[in-house]
Amino acid sequence: GRYIRCRSSSPALRIYTVEGILCLDVPTATEAYLITADGRLLRTLTLSPGLNRVYGLRQGVYIVRLKDGTTRKVLIG
Repeated sequence: GRYIRCRSSSPALRIYTVEGILCLDVPTATEAYLITADGRLLRTLTLSPGLNRVYGLRQGVYIVRLKDGTTRKVLIG
């Protein structure tokens, strides 16, 4: 199918996985904390505006918490 990217005045945050890669698409520079399912801080990430990728994660459930408190759960499969 066709994919059309819509522009908006406030770009949305997108956190998703593709083939074992964690993708974080953020509108502004920020920090993110990658937390394991059992609550341990695995990594602190410095994110640039736009698409950021994190490689080398083991399969499992992770929590991504941005500096502003936004939190998302992701599955690396």
